[in-house]
Amino acid sequence: MDKIKILVAEDDEQIAALWGLILGDKYDVDISYDGTDALEKVEQNNYDLIISDLQMPGADGIQILRKARNKDSFVEVVIITGNATLDTAMKSINEGASSFLLKPVTPDDFLAQVEKLAAQRSFHLKNSRMQASIAENEEGKEYLQHLKELESLFQFSCHLAKTIDFDEVVRRFLVEVMSESPGSVALLFLAHDFQKNAYFCGLPPENSSEIQSLMLEKALDDWNRAVTQKRKITLSALEIKHPEGEISQIPTELENEISISLIAMGKTFAILYLRTKDPFPEEAMNYINMLTHLATPVISNAFTHNQIKILSTIDSMTGILNHRAFQEELDKEISRARRRKYSFCLVMMDVDNFKVINDTYGHPTGDVVLRSVAELVKDCIRKTDILARYGGEEFVLILPEASLEGVKVICQRILEALRGHDFRSLSGKSIKITLSMGIHQCTQEENVERKNIIDYADKALYRAKHTGKDRYVIFTPELLTTN
Repeated sequence: MDKIKILVAEDDEQIAALWGLILGDKYDVDISYDGTDALEKVEQNNYDLIISDLQMPGADGIQILRKARNKDSFVEVVIITGNATLDTAMKSINEGASSFLLKPVTPDDFLAQVEKLAAQRSFHLKNSRMQASIAENEEGKEYLQHLKELESLFQFSCHLAKTIDFDEVVRRFLVEVMSESPGSVALLFLAHDFQKNAYFCGLPPENSSEIQSLMLEKALDDWNRAVTQKRKITLSALEIKHPEGEISQIPTELENEISISLIAMGKTFAILYLRTKDPFPEEAMNYINMLTHLATPVISNAFTHNQIKILSTIDSMTGILNHRAFQEELDKEISRARRRKYSFCLVMMDVDNFKVINDTYGHPTGDVVLRSVAELVKDCIRKTDILARYGGEEFVLILPEASLEGVKVICQRILEALRGHDFRSLSGKSIKITLSMGIHQCTQEENVERKNIIDYADKALYRAKHTGKDRYVIFTPELLTTN
């Protein structure tokens, strides 16, 4: 059998030489020192495995990955980088990378990863040769179909295991299911303490609401039979998501339906529904059951990871973003504003006399007040605005692409909403709740750091507190020289 052919795309000549030395005895290795040359080599050669640095002159690793995948969807690709973030790792995996390694990579780790992927590629090549050989024999059709199914299941499991991004895992699963049941619609219904979603695939963009309603109604009935719960899940609690991918036109009459439960740790956590005009062939059903069996632990783990990720950004008391998430969102907004050359505003908010409220009515009442304030503020802001709890009784608001006049209108709306709300203690006593606010507009001309932006808004808030409360103050440079 021919050697596995590998392309190493690495602009650091010493590292490239090391990888070539490690792999040279066992594999047929080519080396490129820039992205443009790598793209040309991919076009001219049939590589089994490509190892590419993420940042390359001429073309980056993602471009090389796309080029290779477009030419051969089964090629194995390893992306290596010294400047990794979760976003870059997820992007690489979602684009189809087989693996993502962070520099510095030890030779042992590097070789272990290559050998694993080379083995996967060898499996695919061997299977392809066997399929070609059997295809020449009329009596081998059944064996050929079985080999194709084995290959598809193997590639599917490898592809699915490459990402922990929940939406991407579900998308890949439903797209694979749909490949076995063309002309149908698929629904994956999930329910959890924190999230209840229905993911559809195969629905045409028009006239799909009736099909959605029918499938959801059936899903809810089956779910309530499958899972013992104190309360039923309502349709209004579901969020409908459409995975990316090809949307095929489907028959209007979908009379045949099947459901398959996804069970993890002994409990049903999801149900797969398929509706189609024609009955499902037994072979297709067997394959879909195998797909579901392979996908269940991956979907379950990705779902759990997604919930942990969500919870890590949420303030448990108010349900809005927490302090850490706010800092991350502010960094993103600063970068976005500089890149797109627009202004944004930051508003610091503080509940007036909150210590008195806690001392007079107790901390449980104080907690209710904070939750109510968060809800009232959310009702007054735009969908694009970002509200977070800064700490204690302080809230913070990021308003992207907002003019100062527009922010003043929003802040006034918030003040009036609190003035008009009937706050009550747990014992039923009426409480007057107001807010003080400090506004800072970060303009295109400004080039200040995150801490300065927060400090400017905080100084304006301090002025609002000491000039009567229940108002907003806009930051001016004069506030830097006054107490």
